[in-house]
Amino acid sequence: MSDLPRDVEEEVLCRIPMTSLRPVRSTCKRWNTLSRCNLFAKKHLAHHQAEEEDPLVVVMIDYRVASSAL
Repeated sequence: MSDLPRDVEEEVLCRIPMTSLRPVRSTCKRWNTLSRCNLFAKKHLAHHQAEEEDPLVVVMIDYRVASSAL
């Protein structure tokens, strides 16, 4: 993962739920440093607040799962 540009790493880490972020910090020093950055914290919070505003519907039909934003 160290070959990834920082903005790609930020995007990946932003998608991780807050409750799972702590174990991710111990994955590598770079992720630990990034996750403690104030700009990352603001981006992470904004990403998850935006998700909360868009309700998601998950439907299972004939053992297939489909999801859609309302």
